[in-house]
Amino acid sequence: METVTLLVALLIFAIAWGIYSSMRGAPPLFCTTCGHIGKPRMRTRGSLGIEIVLWIAFIVPGVIYSIWRHTTRGEVCEACGGATLIPPDSPVALKMRKDLS
Repeated sequence: METVTLLVALLIFAIAWGIYSSMRGAPPLFCTTCGHIGKPRMRTRGSLGIEIVLWIAFIVPGVIYSIWRHTTRGEVCEACGGATLIPPDSPVALKMRKDLS
């Protein structure tokens, strides 16, 4: 019973940390895929439906899947969904912006 309580507490912490991280103001980034400059959005890998089924059917796989989903979150371009984001003032971004102009 203590193990289940600990796992639930860890899951709640991971979700709360994810919400906190996504609420912070992110600086604008340059997407090397599409050339967009803007604030990134967070994308969580996996499926919420699978996560719910695993939680209902099996507690331990549900916890493992939830932890994996929430630790593999990443910033992606809001325009194209690409994960190739760099600071807009980096030399590569400046060169790409010049080439795109």
